[in-house]
Amino acid sequence: MLVTGYGSTPSEARSFNNLELARRRAASVAAWPEQAGFTAIQRADYPVDRQALLERDHGRLDFQVVRVGMDTDQEKIRPVL
Repeated sequence: MLVTGYGSTPSEARSFNNLELARRRAASVAAWPEQAGFTAIQRADYPVDRQALLERDHGRLDFQVVRVGMDTDQEKIRPVL
């Protein structure tokens, strides 16, 4: 299982570490299946391609998420926005 954390771009805090926030989000969610005995590969994805444009068009909430997928092939996993 692949657990990917994302982060939005805050306009008010330029020094905020969004990559670390994305990592913490992934770790928090990955803990649940790991407690049940599953292997969870954690990753953080910040910023994604064209993130500023996507945030402008769709809002920042699309990036304040963790996505869980069963396919761990890194080439097949892409954010769904």
